[in-house]
Amino acid sequence: FLTYSAPKTFPLVIIPFNALHHCTDHSQLREMGRAAYRALVQGGYLALDCYLIDRNLYHRDPDERYEPRWFTHPQSGEPLYSWEQSWWEEESHTHHVMYSYQRSNGSVEQTHLALHMYDRPVLRTIIEDCGFSLVKEWADFQNGTVGEKDHKWIAIFRRQD
Repeated sequence: FLTYSAPKTFPLVIIPFNALHHCTDHSQLREMGRAAYRALVQGGYLALDCYLIDRNLYHRDPDERYEPRWFTHPQSGEPLYSWEQSWWEEESHTHHVMYSYQRSNGSVEQTHLALHMYDRPVLRTIIEDCGFSLVKEWADFQNGTVGEKDHKWIAIFRRQD
């Protein structure tokens, strides 16, 4: 997305769940914002949802298993047991999440996500510096008002021309 060059423009760009957390620093966030700006028609909208820094979550024991669940593999139909583990790197504001999937034969597959976390004021400033103005924001998908202790941010911005 950072290097995306649209052959045409659109009325809406959506940056969904976790996508912006793969931007490793402020310069990549700015590149993402500029790419979204270029992809929009004049007055178009940018919608996003993301997590915000949650230090209570980051104090979990990285060796413990959290959110265990059973589910069915979408291709094989095999039952899978899943859990997650995580740890926090304060210097880089990176929340590492390891998802583990145990198959019925006992083998375990793992997927590691390194999610770069940002404070809401920083995110808002960077997006606005890319040519957007905030239209509406929520703390959750039930129209909750955003407060300092919230860890989810849903926002709609409008391209300013």
